[in-house]
Amino acid sequence: MSWTDAIDLYCERTSSSMWAEPWNALSNLAFFVVAYLVWRQSRRHFGKNIPVDLSVLIVLIVCIGAGSTVFHFVGQRWAGVLDVLFIALYLHAYCAVFLARISHVPWRWAWLGAPAFWIFAQGIDALTGLARVDAVSRGTLGYAPALIALGAFACVARSSLLGLATGVFAVSLGLRALDLPLCAHWPWGTHFAWHVLNAVTLGLVTRALFLKSASSS
Repeated sequence: MSWTDAIDLYCERTSSSMWAEPWNALSNLAFFVVAYLVWRQSRRHFGKNIPVDLSVLIVLIVCIGAGSTVFHFVGQRWAGVLDVLFIALYLHAYCAVFLARISHVPWRWAWLGAPAFWIFAQGIDALTGLARVDAVSRGTLGYAPALIALGAFACVARSSLLGLATGVFAVSLGLRALDLPLCAHWPWGTHFAWHVLNAVTLGLVTRALFLKSASSS
């Protein structure tokens, strides 16, 4: 196995060239747009003193967009790892920030939300036998813990924004799963829509934290 091995997982990619996935690559602009909109809104709530934890989440949205763009341009193993890494960092960081800002858990304990989510995800992996399915299905099913956690967060916080985000993310996962099955009828695939709806999801869940923080300040 080499870090430069080509990875061909999506309908749109038909060669190893850099521009083989134009829609999948360019749709990542949605993450940068969402990061800017969330940052602008945070400035209205907090002025120049945006809390560090919330700033980290905004930066991670940018990193997710950058990592995914690189991956869909080069289509190589190292870029795929980078893509997944930034998503994982956001998910784990969000769990900690949620506990601190929504559940009002002291930060000395709230950071445990990150390893707790990792343990939860590993448990779902074991229960579903995720390691034994193909790479494409594993890529979609691997987000099941995030969907479950997001639904739980929406219930705990009684937040319509988080509830909406859960619905959007569920649709997003469905479109990710349909990318290859629909490929014969839609050669561009549906993975680009996964990017756009994921960006919307991240914007909603991060905005929910901003609004909660502003209302309790």
